Amino acid sequence: MVLSHQDCVALLEETIELALSDPPVSGDSLQRLELLLTSYFQDNEVGSHFRSTICYGSGVTAVSIADFNTYIVAPQTNYNLHLADNKVHLPIQLQRTAFGARKELRANTMKHAQESVKFMLGYVVKEFYCDNKDIEFFMRAPPSQKWLNCIILGKVERSKTRTVNPPSLSDLQHRVLKSLEYSVAQKLAHPQAKFFTVESATAWKNAGVGNEIDYNRFFIKTCSEFPAYLRDLLGASRYLDELAGVEVGNPYPEVEKRFQAMYDQAPPRHVEGIDLKLGKSNSEIGGTVLALHQYLSPRFQHITLSTTTVYAAT
Repeated sequence: MVLSHQDCVALLEETIELALSDPPVSGDSLQRLELLLTSYFQDNEVGSHFRSTICYGSGVTAVSIADFNTYIVAPQTNYNLHLADNKVHLPIQLQRTAFGARKELRANTMKHAQESVKFMLGYVVKEFYCDNKDIEFFMRAPPSQKWLNCIILGKVERSKTRTVNPPSLSDLQHRVLKSLEYSVAQKLAHPQAKFFTVESATAWKNAGVGNEIDYNRFFIKTCSEFPAYLRDLLGASRYLDELAGVEVGNPYPEVEKRFQAMYDQAPPRHVEGIDLKLGKSNSEIGGTVLALHQYLSPRFQHITLSTTTVYAAT
């Protein structure tokens, strides 16, 4: 049975509650804890699906036990527990974190939260924006601490805060998605706009209030710009069939010559794009008509005509 995100969270919470029990569990409760650990926390296919679903909401992207310790087990147990993944203890168990390490982690939870944001940012970019050139470019340099803090706190934090109650990974995923969505929309509307800004980092607070990408408008704008793009792509001498890699041969050279003669007498080749307005008093574009003039080669034209004529005669 494939477990949902809600199922996995419930199992995780039950496991942590049993493991942190004081006094330690025994009898049936101990057997239940051992069953949960053996069933869902091991380094196998089920365990991999469980960790991925907890972190990302689906069981597709792999999450190592080390990352699961860092971003899930440690903060949810107040840095008291970690999964022993050193191959010494089999099956993998939840163990108490050493006092010194526990104290250090608790003293700087802001740093841990910032690392969680970076972890989730890497996942969101890979899964949702892998083909976006703007994000690929800006990801070469890490976002500023101010941006990370705004994702975590929802505001510009001027003090040197070291402790914070970090959001869950699912909350961070939502916040990072909204931030990137806002930044992408800003770059489309204003190409010179900066990317990782305070406004983008706090966009999740206003989700649904105008920060969504208007995909219909983006499509209309792309159609309007396509004729110029195609004109540059084809240039003065390239035909559409050549661009598509179509090889038709030359079985009727005389017919091709006649087509070439007609092309020579026709107006120059050109791509024409006409934007259609939404109304007489409305300057907004509602669509674009694209016209291609003399952009099929004489060779392709004469083969098409010859094939049609033979078929009709048959």
